[in-house]
Amino acid sequence: MALKGTEATFEYPEIHGPGAWYQTSVIIASGQAAEMKAGEVIQLNTTNYKWETFVAAFPTGAGAILLEDVDATGGDDVKAVAMIVGSYRAEKLIWPAGITAEQKNIATAALRDRGLIPANNFPLYA
Repeated sequence: MALKGTEATFEYPEIHGPGAWYQTSVIIASGQAAEMKAGEVIQLNTTNYKWETFVAAFPTGAGAILLEDVDATGGDDVKAVAMIVGSYRAEKLIWPAGITAEQKNIATAALRDRGLIPANNFPLYA
């Protein structure tokens, strides 16, 4: 499949919190159900090693935060930028509709385990 978006130019809202943070290029799998927005929690599909929309039924899969809007609804994979380490502003995250408080807590813990810490839990600013 072709890869779109190889020359990423973007502006994104202030999703990251205080302190250092790390962003990287990720490949969003084609065929996503809807356009993805900056601030959306994403998960890695360990079958094809491409990123996709976070599924609340599997909250431990939360792995990164998308930093730009992406349209991968078509037949092509899309290159995007995501935050994989650092602090983030929890109020800027976009969660799937219908996620429960328990699922969100588990997903937040999964993000924390991967190095993504809510800004209100950042040691220097707590």
